[in-house]
Amino acid sequence: MEDDYEKIAEGMRERFLFIGPTPTPNAEDIETFNHNIDELMNQMRWIYSQAGHMFPTAWIFVTKDPATGAKLDVAELGIVSLVGGFSSDVEKQIWASYLSKIAYMGGAVGIVTAMESWMVQLPIDTTLKDIRPSSHPDRVECLWVSVEHKANVAKPRTLMAEVTRTPDATSLGEFTEHDTSATGKMSGILLNSMSLSKPSGNA
Repeated sequence: MEDDYEKIAEGMRERFLFIGPTPTPNAEDIETFNHNIDELMNQMRWIYSQAGHMFPTAWIFVTKDPATGAKLDVAELGIVSLVGGFSSDVEKQIWASYLSKIAYMGGAVGIVTAMESWMVQLPIDTTLKDIRPSSHPDRVECLWVSVEHKANVAKPRTLMAEVTRTPDATSLGEFTEHDTSATGKMSGILLNSMSLSKPSGNA
């Protein structure tokens, strides 16, 4: 099983697409960070208007060089996408683990992750409550976004925007905030990265 995991991880690395880094002064400040998030939302809408879809992507605001650990003069924004998207839950797990490692090595102060998903609008038919959103008859295609910052690392924000497709164009609707009590493979990546630096307690 471990060999299979490593084989999948190795294959995924060939599909990583890196963009940046771009200096982002004062990203440590939550208000400046939130302004950057607004800009990212606009970028996501533009991507949908041009490409009609979006690969799993993470925007990581780092304060150190992830490769060397050297402290940066100003925070930098690095972007990484997984070309082709996910083919299994194992790939989602590997992706989340990889992002946590980058966040840890780079002393990240914030991270935004986005991926295409499905959601079911309320009220949900209780007779269908055990059906996954991807198989639900009332499913709606959406872009799922998680926003994490060190100032409120225990309370990541979850936003979703509905994807509308017509024969002529694809567009992304307005982002709405959703209950963050739900957990998943893509939630709490920044918090998980912080735990990587804590002693395990084993000698």
